Amino acid sequence: MNLAAPLMTFGFVAATFGLLLFAVGAVVSRYTPELRGWIGERRVRQIIKDAGFPSLHDVYASDGEGIPTQIDHLIKLPDGIAVVETKNFSGSIYGRSHDKTWTSVMGPYRRKFQNPLRQNYRHIATLRALYPDATFIELVCFVGGRFPRGLPDYRVTTGRLLSMALNSLGRLDPNVERNATDDAWSSLVLLAAHQGRAERIAHRASLRARFQQSAGPG
Repeated sequence: MNLAAPLMTFGFVAATFGLLLFAVGAVVSRYTPELRGWIGERRVRQIIKDAGFPSLHDVYASDGEGIPTQIDHLIKLPDGIAVVETKNFSGSIYGRSHDKTWTSVMGPYRRKFQNPLRQNYRHIATLRALYPDATFIELVCFVGGRFPRGLPDYRVTTGRLLSMALNSLGRLDPNVERNATDDAWSSLVLLAAHQGRAERIAHRASLRARFQQSAGPG
């Protein structure tokens, strides 16, 4: 019996399968951060929906210089608009409110990432430039990971605690002026309704340009 043909066929199938696994692995490796971010944002969307507050998601706004920024979630609370930056990490999270970077530790692996409070500050600054009289509330929500040293700042919460935080922030304060905030919300609703692929492309191009500039010449 001639086994050459079956062995060649098996070898070809094995090689093809190996290449396929390599390609899938490369794609997963490239898009894992984006995928984790997408999953985290979907979890937070559901928590916000269950809490019953009006909300907007993936909103693009530009500052006074026309530089776009992408905001994960905007939530209309009675006393202001919560601006939420979502993070989805595994392992232990270490960082303080004034640190430039925080660290995620999982076993022997350590990963540094931008302090999300600083990241969200840019979102807040952009919105305050557009709506200077409105009230904005800063929140960063982690839907993964844990904080062995406790939450580093009152503006940081977790997916498990987000609903409680929103209900606490949602209490009416008789001393808060709401007209400007209501007007800002109406404007943001219209802004979000007219956004799409062009805004996403502009935002990604802006990120690439900023990162290249910060990295300097190769």
